[in-house]
Amino acid sequence: MAFEWYFQNNGKESGPVSPKTLLQLARDGYLNPDDFVRRNDMEKWQPARKVKGLTFPDGQPGVDADSGHTKNSLPERSNSQKSAVRQLVESAVTESGKSVQLFDDGTWHLVATPVLEKDSDEKSTSIAVVSSNRPQSTLENSFRQIRWGYSEREVRDSEASEPIHEHSGALFYEGRIADFPCRIIYVFAREICVRAKYSILEEHSNENLYLDDYFKLKELLLKKYGRPVTSSGQHSDFVWLDSLFQDDESDWGRAVAAGHLALQSQWETEDTCIDLVLHGDNFEISLAVEYWSKEMGHLEEEEKHEQHLGDL
Repeated sequence: MAFEWYFQNNGKESGPVSPKTLLQLARDGYLNPDDFVRRNDMEKWQPARKVKGLTFPDGQPGVDADSGHTKNSLPERSNSQKSAVRQLVESAVTESGKSVQLFDDGTWHLVATPVLEKDSDEKSTSIAVVSSNRPQSTLENSFRQIRWGYSEREVRDSEASEPIHEHSGALFYEGRIADFPCRIIYVFAREICVRAKYSILEEHSNENLYLDDYFKLKELLLKKYGRPVTSSGQHSDFVWLDSLFQDDESDWGRAVAAGHLALQSQWETEDTCIDLVLHGDNFEISLAVEYWSKEMGHLEEEEKHEQHLGDL
């Protein structure tokens, strides 16, 4: 019997989806451990954290998506979505005449300021408003058409289509990069975008082809960002956690699926860290390119920590 799954998200029932799709939804943060799921041969709903093989962003494991066999589950947590409210600490005017606001979380905002636009003969022709209700970043886009610190509304306006889903401080879109189908994910903390991700959806029966996909993406990233680096300034793609398949290159795809091998490359720009990662768990392989803000990336962990404290 071919099993299919239904899931509840924000009070709405969705599905059916395949076991593989359910795994991907959990891995991408689209499905939370406390969201309810039901297999097509089941009458009762159960928390997703009880599904063995599902991997959530916080690492919680979980009835097996294919067989239905259960394992010990973790204690149930509430799904608190408390977020701290920023408080204005101080306003000031810079030497260049710009007004800024300092908040108690350490971020600062440039207040919208009228700026004269000039034509070719240097005569003032109109007044434009610099819409900058976010921390300053580089002039170039940080990810697609956005810069870090964009609000959810600004991210929505930057995309040509509507999100396929929105959940727990994240927007999900479907798209393509480098001829790969992918899920485009924007992650928000303190109501601003601090992280984004391309989750590749290409599937292969030959697991070694996932390595080919990894190196195809890496070649493109090398052309755009140059040589990748790690914390030591040196680069190494392969991270072996178990050497069982290490001696036979034809088994490296299998090693990734089993969780014995991961591939990773990292780049940095002025305001962004970029990770290309290929890894596997329970013989499911994930390939993604993830981007996060150097300046504001810590806000996501801080907000999550506050939510966990609120659960206690």
